[in-house]
Amino acid sequence: MVAVDLISLTTILGALYTPETFIEILIQSHRDAHGIAAQQRQAFPEYQNVNLFRVAIKPCGLYDACVLVWLLFNATVATQSFDSLSTAILSFSDNFDQTATASSLEYAATAQPTSLFLQNMIAAAVSVALLNQHPKPHIIRNGTKYCWSHGTQGSHNS
Repeated sequence: MVAVDLISLTTILGALYTPETFIEILIQSHRDAHGIAAQQRQAFPEYQNVNLFRVAIKPCGLYDACVLVWLLFNATVATQSFDSLSTAILSFSDNFDQTATASSLEYAATAQPTSLFLQNMIAAAVSVALLNQHPKPHIIRNGTKYCWSHGTQGSHNS
């Protein structure tokens, strides 16, 4: 294996992940590059495999929380491996809906009560809340100060 081959493998490992593709494809391309280098007896150090993978997934921001949790359990470089990080990422990815949008989760839609009874209950609750609101506390009546606790007898306003 010559220097050009190593540069080519490093370029593969340096490719940034985009959410439009499956994370499994990125992980497999990294594994393939690791395997080619190892077969040529010029394996990349494990810390470099981990670092290049982290650099590749960082810009998308999808896996930041997963990587932080992984780092909590693998705090030292000696305990960090590409396999453990990729397993954590795959596990996270399996439980993460990458196709979800605000609209598909109905966040963009206005909440609509389904029954007339429920609509009337909500309207009544809003009416009661509005009727129970107190006027501004700094009310002046006939030139005297008014306190909601003490009335006009106090020399202060609330």
